[in-house]
Amino acid sequence: MATINSTKKQLDRIRYKYINRVVETRAKKDFKTTVSVLGKKIGPFTAGNHYKLEFWIAKLFINYDILEIVGSDKLDLQNIQKIAYTEANAKEMKKVNPLLFTAIREYLNILASRIKNGFTRERKFKDIYSNVQDLITVRHRKVIRLSQMKLTVRRLQNLTEEEKVLMKSLSQDFKEWKKFFLEDVKKF
Repeated sequence: MATINSTKKQLDRIRYKYINRVVETRAKKDFKTTVSVLGKKIGPFTAGNHYKLEFWIAKLFINYDILEIVGSDKLDLQNIQKIAYTEANAKEMKKVNPLLFTAIREYLNILASRIKNGFTRERKFKDIYSNVQDLITVRHRKVIRLSQMKLTVRRLQNLTEEEKVLMKSLSQDFKEWKKFFLEDVKKF
């Protein structure tokens, strides 16, 4: 059973924060119906108009090709490739969206739903998934390296919220591991 501060619980809290934030969307087509979602009246939508909605509500309409996310919250293959390329070619962690990995997770979930609903090809999902794997690998190497160093504000500033959770856990584990082998032995 997971404790209140387990890694999974901390990541769940980050996800909760992400899905309840307001995002900017644009209607891809007219949707003339008003829908009640947990007592909130949503819609109608006019093609081309912008709407600000909580992410979890917007996601319902994105899955059926009615809305799309626009602005700084938009993720697509090109964005992810650019982030992965930049990160792979930099020695230090680059500053990215503080909720990047949660955003990517939600984007992949949207793509999976859109594939099921016939709005997206499976190939697009596979391309993005591959780039995300590369990005995670590159950033994790850097997180592991950082977790073995003395933590400073400057070193932590470019980590995502999700990476900070990982960093805290790794740092503690590395300290305990090192202590087990080096600090707990009798010194002469």
